[in-house]
Amino acid sequence: MAEEPNDISRRTSERRLTILGGRIYGEEGQRWDCTIKDFSEAGAKVRSDATLEMGGFVDLKVNKFEDLRRAEVIWVAGNTAGLRFLAKIDRAPESMRRLFALAKGTGKN
Repeated sequence: MAEEPNDISRRTSERRLTILGGRIYGEEGQRWDCTIKDFSEAGAKVRSDATLEMGGFVDLKVNKFEDLRRAEVIWVAGNTAGLRFLAKIDRAPESMRRLFALAKGTGKN
């Protein structure tokens, strides 16, 4: 189990703080509700009762926007995990513009 990385210099996109409902889907059909604590085009931090392992792969659904993203688990600390999306979010679709607008002004690098 790794701790949440504090080295923000490795981040490739701006993080936006949020509290959105989501669902994590595991490789073997497991499903867990989660809270998406922050997100960017490249990844997200989630809190859940899911049993996640570093290097594993999951699908993350943002409930409000019906968006499903394939992600790699890059760190786990207790019931919180960092996910890196395999494909960056495209802000062009209307639903993604609304998602990023929700957290406008609350971002951190």
